[in-house]
Amino acid sequence: MQIAFRFSTYYIGILVALGYVINVVFQPITGRAAQKFDPGVLLPIGISTMAASMILFAISDTFAMMGVSIVIMRLGSSFFHPIGANAISVNYSGNRLDTAMGIESAFGNLGIVFSFALSAPLYLMFGWSGPFYIYAILQVATVAITIPAIGRRLMIAGNSRPEEADNENQDTGKMVEPHGTNARRKYLLYIPLFFVVTAFISGGSNSIFGNFGNLLLYHNGFPISISNDLIAIWVAFAFLGAVATGRLTGMLSRMGILAVSYLLSGASALGFAVFSGNMLLSAAMLSINGFFLAIKYPATYSELSDVASMEGNTGPSFGMLFSSQIIGASIFGYLSGYFSGLFGLASIFELASVLLLLSVGIVFIWKMRFRPRSLSQ
Repeated sequence: MQIAFRFSTYYIGILVALGYVINVVFQPITGRAAQKFDPGVLLPIGISTMAASMILFAISDTFAMMGVSIVIMRLGSSFFHPIGANAISVNYSGNRLDTAMGIESAFGNLGIVFSFALSAPLYLMFGWSGPFYIYAILQVATVAITIPAIGRRLMIAGNSRPEEADNENQDTGKMVEPHGTNARRKYLLYIPLFFVVTAFISGGSNSIFGNFGNLLLYHNGFPISISNDLIAIWVAFAFLGAVATGRLTGMLSRMGILAVSYLLSGASALGFAVFSGNMLLSAAMLSINGFFLAIKYPATYSELSDVASMEGNTGPSFGMLFSSQIIGASIFGYLSGYFSGLFGLASIFELASVLLLLSVGIVFIWKMRFRPRSLSQ
């Protein structure tokens, strides 16, 4: 996009921030919807919206049209995280919860791997709009495939007896949502500060790497195809890290692996800022960063699931968590575009390093002073 339209990093930052602001507004809404409606119905709505936005983006010829398409795209993407995380939360517990959250996060990362790896070749073959048309077609195909599955789900749900659903809820080990207004009011407006701060930092750090990592490599002399492939390595190792989350939390404890993941992702962010002119060292730093940056997402989701399930409001709580995450991504997306123009692209990765390293202390404060004692991991 920067090459085709000659946008500066400042304008890219505006588009990134605009999209994230839409997520902040709508993810709490979809979080509440997640507790009332079948996720098999909600998710195809989000996918269809994403497909429409891809087509609009592909035909955009002005900055304003791109802005509108970004708004629609983010409306669709607001369905995925709160609905998926809530569905997992109410069906799994213990170490299986960490594993399930990791797998869900991993396959999201796998899609990003393919997008980074294929976007440059598709751009060279069909022009800058080609990848957006192809991704829209894939999303329409996904909806077409899932419609029969949705019908089966609704038929099964209609034939199920209420007592069977109650037994399933008991088997998961999760508390059923209480009907008391105090619990509902508390978790619609409040989640522990630990989740707000770490989600803010995590979202900001991920935004910096995802939106500006390939730009730093490109400005350091790598071709755009190589730059995207190196970021694809980052996302590929994020896939591996997310898959490994359940096993690692079982070995080291959830709090232990969270502290380690923040420590190593922060150190590798600094390494990437310093060595981004060397392809091998950049690949090594991105591999470490992607692996450990990814672990903290499912581990944090599982932690919130355990805390929020005590009040029975996992859906709204996940909506608040992802909004905090997106606020961080939005602010850092905007500031990264601005400060990279003043101090260079490497400076924003140094900033991410500092914040990630500070998060190690935040994890220990949560564990020692505020974490519910009933949580075992």
